[in-house]
Amino acid sequence: MPHTGKFYRQNKRSVTLDYRAEGERIVSKLVKTAHALVENFKPGTLEKMGLGTDVLHKINPKLVIVRISGWGQDGMWSHKPGFGSLVEAMGGYASVSGFSDRPPLLPPTALADMIAGLYGSMAVMAAIRHVEVEGGNGQIIDLPLLDAIHSVLGPLAANYALTGQEPERIGSLSDQTASKCVSVP
Repeated sequence: MPHTGKFYRQNKRSVTLDYRAEGERIVSKLVKTAHALVENFKPGTLEKMGLGTDVLHKINPKLVIVRISGWGQDGMWSHKPGFGSLVEAMGGYASVSGFSDRPPLLPPTALADMIAGLYGSMAVMAAIRHVEVEGGNGQIIDLPLLDAIHSVLGPLAANYALTGQEPERIGSLSDQTASKCVSVP
């Protein structure tokens, strides 16, 4: 059922749906007039529900679908569940965070999720604009949290790939501007 009150903003509605109770019928009805659908299930879940991207695009060819998952829709880890802190550790973010004499640190926020949300919203806007201006069909955007967290590592991942040298944890210093920063123990 649609939320009421404070969740209505700029002609947008938020919907909470228990899929087990007529979910496929309700989603199919909502998708007919939707511009975008964001899903964050483990890959293959939409298909098991009978709502794969092919089905959704038959209902609404202009629909933009962003699929956010831990590891992406295909590849060696796609079948595994993934979530922010796991991705932040596996993606290398934790290994470069903190001080060298202490264990690696995870961010105190849902960093990978927030970055993926920002990238996803930008990708959806660009895809909707394409549909509006070019008259094209909708698109499927595969957005792994792992890709999002890699993007904030900057040159660290590339440097490791090229040199094999692991970056050091340097606390609150920046390896780009270390002489301008103050280290706080």
